[in-house]
Amino acid sequence: MKPPSKSGIDPFFIFLQGKAFFQANRLIHSATESSPDKNCELRIPACTMSVFACELFLKCLLCIETNSVPRGHNLRRLYDSLKGTTRRELEALWDKYASEGKPTWDAYETQFSIVIPRDLPSALFAGSQAFEGLRYIYEPNKPLFRYSLDDFPLMLRNVIVKRKPEWFTSESLRNYRTPPEFPHR
Repeated sequence: MKPPSKSGIDPFFIFLQGKAFFQANRLIHSATESSPDKNCELRIPACTMSVFACELFLKCLLCIETNSVPRGHNLRRLYDSLKGTTRRELEALWDKYASEGKPTWDAYETQFSIVIPRDLPSALFAGSQAFEGLRYIYEPNKPLFRYSLDDFPLMLRNVIVKRKPEWFTSESLRNYRTPPEFPHR
């Protein structure tokens, strides 16, 4: 059974929220590049920010396509709800990314005795499982999670740019105001 959708939501606000998580992810990654010893302790927050950005950008695309926003966090289900043309566009971007990342992923698979999903639907399924695992990673006996969607938010963002180029003007971002129901502090 599909969870209910919400309608009447402006996809631009979903985009801006996703952009905030995307930027937070990038900041965390830049911190690990300048200080590699931070990589282990910042990997979980980086993955969490990436998953949130993926979820919000997928919901943004769905809102653009359908004028409603599905409930739920399952990346694969959100992706499966997109129009076929959008899925194919994302798969083409993903396939190029996966092809370029093959040597690194092959090395990880050998080093950690894991299988990294190479096709986008499987990577999204694994990403959703990783997201749940990340939220409860402090619990004992958690399996090793596989998260290979680090750059997927950028792919989603690029597809949104094609759909809504007017959102990427300085004028549009300068005129951004929080929705009236957001509390102001």
